[in-house]
Amino acid sequence: MRISGVLLSILLIVLTGCQKEASQVSPEEINAAQEETILENAWSYVQTTQMPQSEEWQDAWMQGEIETLTLTKAHIRSANLEDRLIGQSIYSVTPSAELNLIAEPTLLVDPESMQVIGVLPGE
Repeated sequence: MRISGVLLSILLIVLTGCQKEASQVSPEEINAAQEETILENAWSYVQTTQMPQSEEWQDAWMQGEIETLTLTKAHIRSANLEDRLIGQSIYSVTPSAELNLIAEPTLLVDPESMQVIGVLPGE
């Protein structure tokens, strides 16, 4: 009886872990409306900062590149995020390459709310 309880617990843990992995999103799964929302939210965030806000920059952010990023301890420290986010997949947004920047910032976006949750400085 005790062994079956342990096996059931292990099975539940494994299945829960599989569900979390399957729920992670990737840029390939983003539809056009979601992409537009993410980029608009990124630009709205930029407007609340001291980052450049010229029309050229607006175009660069509105045509930005969206990628999936799995947060590491280094990301968490750089963007001043909570440790509980380590290992989570989020979106990262960078301005389009048209500006030819050496050090462009990367905005970190929550895949559920599609809001900016942090910024990684350019390198």
